[in-house]
Amino acid sequence: TLMAARARSLVVRVVAQVRGEEQLRAVDREMALAAEIQSKLVPDVLPEVAGLEFAHCYMPSRRVGGDYVDVIARPDGSVLGVVADVSGKGFAAALTMSNVQAVVRTEARAGAPIGVVAASLNRVLYESSVRGRFVTAVLAELDPATGKLEFILAGHCVPALLPAGTRQWDAASSESGPPLGVLENVDWKTIQTQLPPSGIAVLFSDGLTDVKNPAGARFGETRVYEALARHHGTAA
Repeated sequence: TLMAARARSLVVRVVAQVRGEEQLRAVDREMALAAEIQSKLVPDVLPEVAGLEFAHCYMPSRRVGGDYVDVIARPDGSVLGVVADVSGKGFAAALTMSNVQAVVRTEARAGAPIGVVAASLNRVLYESSVRGRFVTAVLAELDPATGKLEFILAGHCVPALLPAGTRQWDAASSESGPPLGVLENVDWKTIQTQLPPSGIAVLFSDGLTDVKNPAGARFGETRVYEALARHHGTAA
């Protein structure tokens, strides 16, 4: 009958609505878990090293990003800084970055050179990641005693360096290799430079350079350097 047909139609709509709400709650739970994992990928406390000052800033454009930031004091007195960005967002990206964090901290605290850290990361990501998912990263190691700065670029933004007594920021001389997890065997070049006393080094991701204003213009590397120069002389 007509009434029975209407009743069936109403039941179908109610069931569909309930299923939709359940799916939304499931997505919300996944995003909450991903956000919790993401929060652990940004250190609460930075190392205290005589003569050095560290700071970091992480502001995701969405509820959950795919970024990893770390500063690690190594057994030999050097310091390892890492900024990494995984392709994709959500739970899978956060889980990938938690693996990156585990490998970096294990290798760094064992005193492995940054080339070995990069190779270990690449092997783990290549063997475990879904094809098409990759990680860009910059790994930088600073020796506080000599000012020697070494870094590796894996498809990532070039660090910005500011020598003491100047306001002229320069992109560090660099040669970037492919992102981590794309190719099975890669030998990334370790780039060496010098950070003099009172010099500043800044590692950043394309989340900074790619942000756009309402007109659609990218912020870009030049504006990054100009902004850093304006704040030269302030605490980290």
